[in-house]
Amino acid sequence: MGHGGGIEGFATRIDRDLEDRATVIVLSNVESSPMPEITRDLAAILLPPAVR
Repeated sequence: MGHGGGIEGFATRIDRDLEDRATVIVLSNVESSPMPEITRDLAAILLPPAVR
């Protein structure tokens, strides 16, 4: 489950995996940042392979 948003000059993304009780939150001061890709890549780094 995830949600993205932002306001002039800023972008946000929150992704939660309710089953694994994991949450990744990314905040950026660059509005055009690739937020879904960043959160996916962070989750790949932070979560063990069995969780991904």
